[in-house]
Amino acid sequence: MQNILRRTAVRTLPTFVWWRHPPDCSSGFYERRRGAFWPIPNAQYIEGDGRMSVEAKKALMRRFYEEFWCKGNPDAVDELVAPDFTDHQLPPGLQPGPEGLKQLVREWRTGFPDMHETVDMILVDGEMVTGRFILTGTHQGPFFGIAPTGRKVRITGIDLVRIRDGRITDFWYSEDQLSLLRQLGQIPDEPMPSPQPV
Repeated sequence: MQNILRRTAVRTLPTFVWWRHPPDCSSGFYERRRGAFWPIPNAQYIEGDGRMSVEAKKALMRRFYEEFWCKGNPDAVDELVAPDFTDHQLPPGLQPGPEGLKQLVREWRTGFPDMHETVDMILVDGEMVTGRFILTGTHQGPFFGIAPTGRKVRITGIDLVRIRDGRITDFWYSEDQLSLLRQLGQIPDEPMPSPQPV
């Protein structure tokens, strides 16, 4: 394919972007700075007018699950997450921004090295993308102060992210922490009391 030099309106991208095959570069998207070509993270998700399609947002969300929670790859944070990323439910003791997300990934993968998240639903509404997942794993390492128990766990959860310019900028989440703590033996698995007549 012949090189194509195009103009883009995306705020975070340079005015001119080489598409697909710049000279002496592998396939991908690159910007030209100071006589050299530099890869643009996630530019494959951005259309020419600066917008992302619904399918592109779903693809980025699937990578969010695959790279972070299935592979335990904190280095992917620099590619998938914006520099001004905000975790709106940051656990105590973790740094804000992308570094805190890397710490969160490492914490989960240390506690559950075989952790896997199966995604059964992804919904898109404008910039907002929601995913519902089932998390499974074996507690083989320390996890937020809980010594390894060797127990297998299975919980469900929902993630909500905001995506702008091909990167995740905001992160909210809710998982069944009560069930997790019970499965780890941290909370007695007591039956709910029967309702009393009024």
